[in-house]
Amino acid sequence: FRSVVSGVEAVTAVILETQFGWAHKYVGAAISLTFLASIPVNTLHKANAADRKMLGWVRIYTVVALCSTALLFREISRGYWWMLLAADTLIFSSIYMAGSLTMGLMYQHLLPDGTWLDANHSSLWNGLFSNACGRFGGPMAGRW
Repeated sequence: FRSVVSGVEAVTAVILETQFGWAHKYVGAAISLTFLASIPVNTLHKANAADRKMLGWVRIYTVVALCSTALLFREISRGYWWMLLAADTLIFSSIYMAGSLTMGLMYQHLLPDGTWLDANHSSLWNGLFSNACGRFGGPMAGRW
């Protein structure tokens, strides 16, 4: 999940700087605000969590994130900067919610202590693969 987010974040920064002529400080502020949308999404989820099963929520958030990527295309967004930021807002909040719910499911079904998939090792593998590979490789893949 994090590689997608970091890739979209990097590409958005490049597009806002090169195609729209935004300064670095405004790009950083705008992208930071898109991440803040996760707070009301989380609040709404908590208020409505009992309406669906966990897997249903994961599916909903995943579909929202996938459909929101259409707003990244110039033909659909018509080249408006606010559509790009709206897509980021929907993508980031949906992906983080789906990711956090799947992580919760993973921690409910861990193997016993002492195995390669116990709580300690699962946290280690998650940190290595999502942060080391995802956050490192995502921006490079996004600009490629």
